[in-house]
Amino acid sequence: MVGAIRPARNPGAVPGQVGTPAPYALDTASLVVRRGGALLREGTDYVVDAVYGTLCLLEGEASPLRVTLDYRYTLLRLDSVVVDAVTGERHLRRGVSHLTNPHPPLAAAGEVVEAHVLVDDRAEEPAIYPRRGDATTDDAVFRGRLPEAARRLASGEHLRVLFLGDSITEGGDASTDEDAFRAVAARLLRTRHPGIEVHVAATGDRARCSGSAPTTRPAIGGGWKRRPRT
Repeated sequence: MVGAIRPARNPGAVPGQVGTPAPYALDTASLVVRRGGALLREGTDYVVDAVYGTLCLLEGEASPLRVTLDYRYTLLRLDSVVVDAVTGERHLRRGVSHLTNPHPPLAAAGEVVEAHVLVDDRAEEPAIYPRRGDATTDDAVFRGRLPEAARRLASGEHLRVLFLGDSITEGGDASTDEDAFRAVAARLLRTRHPGIEVHVAATGDRARCSGSAPTTRPAIGGGWKRRPRT
């Protein structure tokens, strides 16, 4: 096995997008692989992972000939159903298509978001997710679950947050570093509390979750120190 080839992103369709594609985004039926102009056969010359779109060539030595790939892939999009607060009229606001991490469009002044609609070309029909109130990550703080964080936010002190979890916590499948879980969480905190200095770190192991963190010893950087047990 020579090695793995991950199909390149289409910079024209999705500017600047990099990272692991969404599962099953690659249309394997459309995949055409050539080496030096010669057509390669799946199962004989190469194998392809239909889930994440990784392709591996099956030969003992690397060939100097260039390998080219031609393929199609699908994108995801989040639309929003909004309600005009004055007239009560509903409108559908279209989002921007993205390979892994679509964001819903911003509601205009005087509009209230009623639901989000996930448009996936691989699905038979869109999935609708009604918005349930204005619940945010801050709710956990002000309901008393994180008393130290609540005290710091109330007093204006700097806040340090450490997330323990799995590959999502680590940033797996995020298209860019700015779209990783920890970056999104830090952005939300800084937006809601602009006068507070926020530092966010995350450590995650694949196939693990927060419940397994006490039995592991994650590598925590960025000046974090473990407190002695009391």
